[in-house]
Amino acid sequence: MADPLALSLPVMQETLALLTRDGLCEIVAGEGQGPASYRYRLSGRGLERSAAAFERNSYIGQAPVVGWQNPIRIWTVDGMRHMDQP
Repeated sequence: MADPLALSLPVMQETLALLTRDGLCEIVAGEGQGPASYRYRLSGRGLERSAAAFERNSYIGQAPVVGWQNPIRIWTVDGMRHMDQP
């Protein structure tokens, strides 16, 4: 799921953990050890919430990330290091 949404694996894992904790999705299988191998499905509540969200906006594709480019650019231009830089 991380690739089609253009999200990093850690971001996707954290998001799925929060959705699971909130009862919006559930783990149905795992082929190995750890969250990277888990398979998820939406719960009944998650299906309801996703249907309501889809009615408001039917966009399907990469996760839109708005507003992060300029702060990162300013941060690095000002001589501070971005957390991904050595």
